Amino acid sequence: MSALTTKLSLYKPGGGSTGLIFPDEVVDIDKINSNMDKIDAVMGAPIFTSVTRPATPFLGQIITESDTGSLAVYGLGGAQWQYPNSIPVLADLNALPTASAFEGRRFHIDSMNVDFQAIDNVWVQQGTASFATSGARDTEYAKAAGIYLVYGVRARLLDTGLVEEWCDLATDAWQAIAGGVVPKIRGTRSAAQSIPNATDTAIDFTVRTAKLAPCSYAASTFTFTRAGRYGIKATWLFDGGLSGGYRAGWIKKNAASIVRHETPSNAAIGPTIQLDVDDDFAVNDTLQVMAFQSQGTAVNILVAQPMWVEITYLGPRLELA
Repeated sequence: MSALTTKLSLYKPGGGSTGLIFPDEVVDIDKINSNMDKIDAVMGAPIFTSVTRPATPFLGQIITESDTGSLAVYGLGGAQWQYPNSIPVLADLNALPTASAFEGRRFHIDSMNVDFQAIDNVWVQQGTASFATSGARDTEYAKAAGIYLVYGVRARLLDTGLVEEWCDLATDAWQAIAGGVVPKIRGTRSAAQSIPNATDTAIDFTVRTAKLAPCSYAASTFTFTRAGRYGIKATWLFDGGLSGGYRAGWIKKNAASIVRHETPSNAAIGPTIQLDVDDDFAVNDTLQVMAFQSQGTAVNILVAQPMWVEITYLGPRLELA
């Protein structure tokens, strides 16, 4: 009797020299032609889309997807279509497919010379895009219509001496990072600050220096004007010679503590507070450096010893929209 092959269901007539399929069957030209058509249809990597893939694929079947520009293989990791380790090249942002269907996949945008990766249903830019002018940059990013991009987009403008720019899509603003300078602000004091007993007190950094300042400052409060991930470090020394209570310091983000350091007092040497934390900040988020002591009387923060806070831009925010 006749049989069918496992992958393409090609017709195998009964009979033949093996004697395993019998009785012998007269050759049917229509069935031969049908077999030929099936073989011809899968030669090479036939063109489909990511939506119109073959309904009954076989393990190892390879197709070309016209909408993603990628080869897809069925059965690499089970009964599903998967992509080999290649990065499809697309013309522009308009060609990016819906991110949710391509978790973890990368696509190279030829017009930008940069990759995008699907992370948590959002296309995230990988690297710095290059453009001849700011106009070309604005034209390309406008195609995204706020759908594919998240914080931390960067573009290099060739007409301005390789000036690198940074885009915060939350405020739709491009900000220069000339010569690769990292946005940073450092605060200190020119005179000691008295910390009242048993009172949470924001340190007032009366002296500040900055490079492309990522935040403004007023009333002991830093307010972020540039979204991103920041490293915050702070240290100071309480006045010595006092042995009562304890000393503490912490960093507040939007009025909530994100890191804290406590230490007992020391009669010989004033306790040193050291704070170090990385965190994500949005535009208009605030930061304060707080001090506390329970000596029973006011205690000074010294300026003759290391006393400073430093806020450094590390890159795009890690939290995704």
